Amino acid sequence: MTTATEQSASRPSMLAFICERIKENEEFLRSNTRDVEDEIVKLINEAIDNIPHMVEVPEKRDYYVERAMAFFIHHVLMPFSCANYVNLLVSNLPGCFMGLRLMLESLAKCYLADARYSEIPFFQERLQKFDKELQRKRQSISKAMIDLGNELGIGDGFFTLWRKLSQDWLHTAGFANKVVDAYSDEIVHEFRSCRPPVGAKRR
Repeated sequence: MTTATEQSASRPSMLAFICERIKENEEFLRSNTRDVEDEIVKLINEAIDNIPHMVEVPEKRDYYVERAMAFFIHHVLMPFSCANYVNLLVSNLPGCFMGLRLMLESLAKCYLADARYSEIPFFQERLQKFDKELQRKRQSISKAMIDLGNELGIGDGFFTLWRKLSQDWLHTAGFANKVVDAYSDEIVHEFRSCRPPVGAKRR
């Protein structure tokens, strides 16, 4: 009689299963949607390219403490752009778009907090001041997206992208529509969802 321990040892490991799916998904991406992978890599490179400007220039080292945008580059853009690549490889498309929305919201708040409250010497206090002003004026994050687009001279571009990410991927109805549309497209059937093998449940 096979013991529970022996049965568990004979099952495929969760890590092995995930790695197999990642390899299949990477091959699929590079054969069918290389432009998507290229865009995510460009986003990662944006973070990598911006970090040395603060590390290698002595007079800018205070930015780590002062600038909300320094916080954004190091603690939002860098980790979440890398996470988006991993999410894409494990077929976690909702995670990709949720990450993009967080990056957009953080960019808006950090840029505007630096622009409006440069007299405050600590980035966290700038962000807190920005949030308090939104609450005091009873404004939502959508107003910040509109303000960012206006300040950068691109109109409602940021707001439109933010709203589309929200409606299509964070709201249940939009997410359901995406799932139905995806399964109506034959090419998506090759793009594996990362899920544990049957019988490989781990406790």
